[in-house]
Amino acid sequence: MTEASTGRTQTWQWTYNAQQLVETATEPNGAVTSYTYDPRGNVLTATNALGHVTSYAYDNANRVESMTAPNSLVTTYTYDQRDRLLTQTVGGQQITMLTYKPFGKVETITLPTGLLLNYTYDAAHRLIGWSNNRGESGTYTLDGMGNRTAEQIKDSAGNVAWNAVRAINNINRLAAKTEGSNQTSIFGYDANGELTRETNGLNQSTEYGLDNLRRVAAMTDAASATATLKYNALDAVTEAKDFKGVMTGYVRDAQGNPTSETSPDVGSTSTQYDALGLPTQIIDALGQATTIARDPLGRPTSLVFADGKSTTLRYDQTTASKGYLSEIIDRSGSTEYIRDTFGRVIQKRQTLANGTVQQVSYEYSPNGALQRIIYPGGAALTYIYEQGGRVSALNWNDTPLITGIAWNPMGQPTAWTWAFASPSLAASRSYDTAGRMTATEFSSYVYDAAGRITSLTQHLYQPGDTDPTHSSISMAPQTWTAGYNAVGRITGFDATDSTASFGYDANGNRLNSTRVVNGQTTSRIYEVGPMSNQLAGFTQSINGASTTSVTYGYNANGDLVSDGLRSYTYDAEGRLAAATTGATDVSPTTRYAHNALGQRVFKTEPLYPPGQGDEADPGFMQSLIAFFTKLWSPSTTQAEQLGYAYVYDEQGTLIAEVGSGGTNSAGQSQYIYLPTANGPMPIAAVINGATHAVHSDHLNTPRKLTNADGQAVWQWGYSAFGEDKPTTAKNRFANLDVTPNPGTTNISEVKFNLRYPGQYADEESGLFYNGYRTYDPRVGRYTQGDPIGLDGGWNRFSYVDANPMSFVDPEGLAGGPPRSTPRVPLPGGGAVSNGLLSGIAEAMRGSQAGAAGAGARALAGAGAGRGTINPPLPDSAYVCRGGLCTADRFAGGSGVTIDSAGKMCRASVNSAAGKSVQELSTGIPNPKMGVTTVGDVRRLGGDVVPDPTPKNPDHCLMCGITPAQAERLFTPVVPNPNR
Repeated sequence: MTEASTGRTQTWQWTYNAQQLVETATEPNGAVTSYTYDPRGNVLTATNALGHVTSYAYDNANRVESMTAPNSLVTTYTYDQRDRLLTQTVGGQQITMLTYKPFGKVETITLPTGLLLNYTYDAAHRLIGWSNNRGESGTYTLDGMGNRTAEQIKDSAGNVAWNAVRAINNINRLAAKTEGSNQTSIFGYDANGELTRETNGLNQSTEYGLDNLRRVAAMTDAASATATLKYNALDAVTEAKDFKGVMTGYVRDAQGNPTSETSPDVGSTSTQYDALGLPTQIIDALGQATTIARDPLGRPTSLVFADGKSTTLRYDQTTASKGYLSEIIDRSGSTEYIRDTFGRVIQKRQTLANGTVQQVSYEYSPNGALQRIIYPGGAALTYIYEQGGRVSALNWNDTPLITGIAWNPMGQPTAWTWAFASPSLAASRSYDTAGRMTATEFSSYVYDAAGRITSLTQHLYQPGDTDPTHSSISMAPQTWTAGYNAVGRITGFDATDSTASFGYDANGNRLNSTRVVNGQTTSRIYEVGPMSNQLAGFTQSINGASTTSVTYGYNANGDLVSDGLRSYTYDAEGRLAAATTGATDVSPTTRYAHNALGQRVFKTEPLYPPGQGDEADPGFMQSLIAFFTKLWSPSTTQAEQLGYAYVYDEQGTLIAEVGSGGTNSAGQSQYIYLPTANGPMPIAAVINGATHAVHSDHLNTPRKLTNADGQAVWQWGYSAFGEDKPTTAKNRFANLDVTPNPGTTNISEVKFNLRYPGQYADEESGLFYNGYRTYDPRVGRYTQGDPIGLDGGWNRFSYVDANPMSFVDPEGLAGGPPRSTPRVPLPGGGAVSNGLLSGIAEAMRGSQAGAAGAGARALAGAGAGRGTINPPLPDSAYVCRGGLCTADRFAGGSGVTIDSAGKMCRASVNSAAGKSVQELSTGIPNPKMGVTTVGDVRRLGGDVVPDPTPKNPDHCLMCGITPAQAERLFTPVVPNPNR
């Protein structure tokens, strides 16, 4: 294939053996995959360009009997006389078993964890229900076309945990749906059956305008603002104008890859691609070039940045790690991975450039469940499971920490006990039938018909009186009411003694705010660039006087470099490298180090340069130079390593911070999470050796800490954007900004910096570290543009579209409701985002050879460990996938495997018989999505296998096609009608 405009040629070549079967396949980059066959034409071995061999064995019926992966992991299969899969055994330990109805449908499936699921069908052999050995069940009501018009999920006591009702129109499109008791959406269509309108339960509508090729060309929101899209002849977006009219332009090659992106928000970037269509060089708006080298499989092996720093990625260093990442060496130091035969990380060793080492180890049970995490320092967290595979208890250093964990069928915890406390502490959680949390042991929530929180109550502690010589504390419920504009952004957040109001432009930039606290009114007028979404500054007045103006400054990449009080610098990877408070001779600077995965792994103590009177002190300057020299020099043997090291688990969740012993960096903390359907929930913390209960809310945001004596020691009261600071028992839970001398108690001071999911509060800057970016709660927005471009939303700087009451953004990439599946950050929009993030993410995907062709498709659902198998989907069924659906996004998807023929297995999609695109995309958090049909996938030799979960009954696994084929099927992408 030759691109006419550039002359770039891509060539694929195949050779065949005497049986006319493919013997070798050569990719455009010269990588050769070779195959051997038995006399019956079955593939015996597939050897990729690096010599990784996947081998297969067959029974007399030509069915795959075993598969041996390049890392020696053996998977075996057995079948019945009708060629139906009976068992899959992975590594000789993890066994999945299936039984069938007399008419051929799956009757039961038993997972390695012990979970048993049973399926029921109607007379037409359509799935109408399921039950499990936990006593939970689900039912489906079908119409004559097989559409699910009603669904219910019940717990073991027969209580309805989740309920949905749907109406189908006369052209078999979804006309309306109601989740729970009142969360209703109505859908409108044109004469071609294309979605043109979606209306929520408050009668607020979003309308879609289509061009002559039925592509979405305009989107008009409920506030009558319109965003537009333009396409080229290949249906790739070339221009996007947001609701304010700010334009982003794209230049694309013949394959649709963006070779340049231009926006007044983040400047202009350009990208070059290799023969596989993967980025090789990225130049940002500052002119900084990043060069990416790859191995024959397309995996990134090195990234060289404009400041001379580099990242090296090493793979396949041991037999067990063949096909997996083994080591990363980057500007922060190095990270080494030791894996078992299953490809799972069993030990991670993080060595910082200053020589400090942190290590995390993992142990697994024979059924594959995570059994133990050994934290830095040696403390161990042990998971105890019930017979059905759910976590029932947690032990810390072999002592009960959490006991009696109860769950609903949606995978949400309903009760547990903090057993370490004396007396023990009880937790409770209640949910409505739309899956929304309604009450906890410390809070309650009320929702409107659009699913937004309109009222919430939190039990808050406060000084018992106003006498600073006293130490009394009282507790009382505090209720807030929340207001929203027509597009769901928070406009008001009011309590008895405080109110807050916010105004926005058409694209969600804050234009004004008013905060009244204890009779003091603080008003702000914000200035946003006339043709951008950058915040230029604000003017503030207090009680109508004392006017102050603040000006913001940005670099060419759209990164905030000054905010009137602090200045910020960034490294060549675009990560925040330092924050300096003030601009005087005594202004302190805090430096930050990030690894190649985007994780902040070290933060220094604030370093003070010589102030007035100090300039003549050579000792101070000498120590200053020595500090930075030793901090980043691995050869130093001295202990001057002042700051905190941060350690994350394999899902990117912060689990430990270790201080180096300085004045402001002493001690350490371990964070303990309960895995839930809404993501990892902070449930306990060990701070400087003292264990605390963490009380988390509906978003998994910590709101209260309780010590082993049952005393509340820390709390974070609600505010619209997280701008209010936590209060502590040490200071009688007083707001020190309002009451600087409230008196004290004899309860120890506790510092706890977790905030919204994925966030960590930095006292030195007032900002919240948030994965790939930094969030400023004072203005409710990010300090940098979104690394994944418009794929993260129409406003590159907005945090969860100005609704932190309902949505989260753990990675700083794309907001959405709390979700269960840990996400590897992947790009989707801009030229820059197509390279740096995806390069590392695809390296972490752990691709491993799997069974080829029909064997993989047959096993995809059974081996996924999700617990259900549906009847085969019809060719007419729609298939939806969130994001921009580029080949590297498919290849880098969490859990995706790629065999030696380059074909994927276990790529997550949504599909169901008879369901519309609008219904299938309900749970997709991305603002854009791709759509195809099951028949289109099958025509390329692939398949879509149902893999439903209680949370997402439409979840499926796509396999048997290459990432490039998937990209062609799912592009061009269209706006998600539910976002």
